[in-house]
Amino acid sequence: MCLLYLFKSNSFFGGEGKGGVGERDSTKVEFTKECAEDDGECITDLVVDAEFKDLTEVSKGGNPLMKVGIDNDLKLSVNIENKAEHAYDANLMVEYSNHLEYAGLEEGASERVRFSCGDPVAKEDKNDTMVITCFLGNPYPPVPAKDNMVMRFDANRVPADVMTLSFFIEATMTNEDLSPEDNEKSLIVDVESVTDVQLDGAVTKSQLFFGGVIRGESIISKEEEIGPLMQQRWTVFNQGPAMVDEVKVTIDFPYEVTNGKWLLYMLEAPVVEKGNGSCEIDESYLNVVGIKPCKSNCSEKAIGQKRETYDPVEYSNPDQVDSGSVVVLDCENGTARCFKFTCILRDLTAEQNENEAIILIKARLWNATFMEDYLTAKKVTVRIHGYVEMANNSIITQTNTNNDRDTTNFDVVGPNLYISGGGISWWIILVAVLLGLLLLILLIVILWKFGFFERKTGYKYATVTQKNAETKVGTEKRQMYDEMYNYSPVPGENQPHQL
Repeated sequence: MCLLYLFKSNSFFGGEGKGGVGERDSTKVEFTKECAEDDGECITDLVVDAEFKDLTEVSKGGNPLMKVGIDNDLKLSVNIENKAEHAYDANLMVEYSNHLEYAGLEEGASERVRFSCGDPVAKEDKNDTMVITCFLGNPYPPVPAKDNMVMRFDANRVPADVMTLSFFIEATMTNEDLSPEDNEKSLIVDVESVTDVQLDGAVTKSQLFFGGVIRGESIISKEEEIGPLMQQRWTVFNQGPAMVDEVKVTIDFPYEVTNGKWLLYMLEAPVVEKGNGSCEIDESYLNVVGIKPCKSNCSEKAIGQKRETYDPVEYSNPDQVDSGSVVVLDCENGTARCFKFTCILRDLTAEQNENEAIILIKARLWNATFMEDYLTAKKVTVRIHGYVEMANNSIITQTNTNNDRDTTNFDVVGPNLYISGGGISWWIILVAVLLGLLLLILLIVILWKFGFFERKTGYKYATVTQKNAETKVGTEKRQMYDEMYNYSPVPGENQPHQL
């Protein structure tokens, strides 16, 4: 029903009219007549239903299961219908966790709701909840078919410690509803984070050399006097697909051999060279002797100097290993002593350049220990072990746990190896020289076969007879004959004789 009000614009406000109807203003107000025929009141009945699309797995609790990193695009399908009379000022409100990012409506939404949803806003009484309001109409009439829309949410950055996500959908109106209980719908989706975290260790140099001067603790004043520098990096990769908010790396660091002598001497705490995180270490293991650290332009090699007479080394040391023995210094087999330290790494996503963190360790090989105890060893290998684990391993599922541990090795080479025994064997040099000579002879023969060493010219020898004009006596001479120009130069003359 439509009412049209007509009035004189001047007299309506108390002015004097000039006769006739004059200028008219009109206002059109629409009323819905059908819903008020019986009792004069519109009573509606809105029904809301919702479900998650494309989630095929079910959790142990019976709820739909979303795997972060796999089901990154969470789709919520919402249906709404009006089974009774018109609903006035009808809206649909969707509440969801702020860990999700609203990505808009999927194509194919009903025309009535296709462009009716506003931007997400934070709920006033819940900081962790976002609300989207979609305007249904004023009035929202009864329709023969349901209105449907699919709302998309980006779940890629849901933290690993979030185990459930809740949704609340509600239809509101200003008039009475026959069954308010079906105006709302609550949904819960259980969350499981799936990823693969890998640990890789590597040393900067696979060999460290010891030798030269032996210094005891009492006379070492500078870092470079301890021994060569050992640098090691541990890299944690998040292979994805889910984000990992926190992992813990534990390193078993060998600092002593079994007789209590220094093995690797750490002056400063390890650092997180790349990524977000920090390392925790018992400071009682750092620079125990109180040696002055090098600040800049540090040499990776040990500084050599003459052995001090007041710090003698007894080469008949009972700890000296047998000559020619192979030694492995490893805490797992009891040949070294280790202390543990941990590094916490945070916010490892599966995106490139954000999926890795690097831990840097620096220590000095204690030169005196190896000179005293391992000088006659054929080979000495030092092993360092590390492993990574989830800080919240109960809620993250790893697809592969075989790459959570790694071991780095480096060899320690003494003067007996890299001076006398570390060179190339004499028979290898002899074979190389013989092969070189054989190749040279073969090359000369090939070139000779192809005439490379022959001198090719256009000259040939010819016999020339010269006669004296007075005596008429001829004289024979052999001259070099040029086939190209048909003459040969005569020795001692400026001009050639023609044949």
